[in-house]
Amino acid sequence: MLLFTPHHHHHHHTHTTTQSLKAALLDTIAAIATAQPDMAPPLWDRVLAAGLVGGPGSAPGVPVIRYDATYQLNEIQARAEDYGETLALINLLNALWGGAGTPPADGGRPYSHLTRFVRDDVFGTLAQRAFRDPRQRWELATACLQHVLLTIESWAAQGAVAQHGQRPPGLDGLLDMLGESSGPAMRALLWVLGCGAERLALERREGRAGAAHEHAVIAALRLLNVALNHDQQTVQALRRVDVMGM
Repeated sequence: MLLFTPHHHHHHHTHTTTQSLKAALLDTIAAIATAQPDMAPPLWDRVLAAGLVGGPGSAPGVPVIRYDATYQLNEIQARAEDYGETLALINLLNALWGGAGTPPADGGRPYSHLTRFVRDDVFGTLAQRAFRDPRQRWELATACLQHVLLTIESWAAQGAVAQHGQRPPGLDGLLDMLGESSGPAMRALLWVLGCGAERLALERREGRAGAAHEHAVIAALRLLNVALNHDQQTVQALRRVDVMGM
């Protein structure tokens, strides 16, 4: 399976065609995960085994990251100003979260590092990135917002709390949005919403990115609404484990 193949960092001239093929493969696997929910567990296993972004969520003792999504994001794709591969990866993660029929086990804790990558490394930096196709910025924003929403809804359904100092991704996302000091996701969400109705209308009339931007605004409003609805549940969950630091 070609999903996560080794990437040698000295190949700085990765061709757009290669990135497009990887993105198409990720999109195909996402479609499989959506159409066949029973495939979600083995696909999650594959994602974890690939060590996509390293960090605390990686299996101990894994000596090499086979597919470095952070390097791809910040070096290969940033240079090309084309983030299609990252967009496809997030869509795959969303398909696994939402298409499996049931929320991931253990509050999704094994995937916390993947959610941090989506929330902080991708969504939290969108405003600073350049895009060859302006639509892609808002497509990425929408995918990231949907990811945070999926993790929050999964957490709310299970009511999982922190264990061994590690919070479920959904609870972590809520703390990002509802804490006294806004985290990367909340700042990025407010940036998405900060454009104003007039600018959106202008983009719809004059540019290709208007519809994609509008979808991102709708996704941001939906996420904000869900987060605010879970405000009290978040406080209660934190009190239960006595990690109230807000």
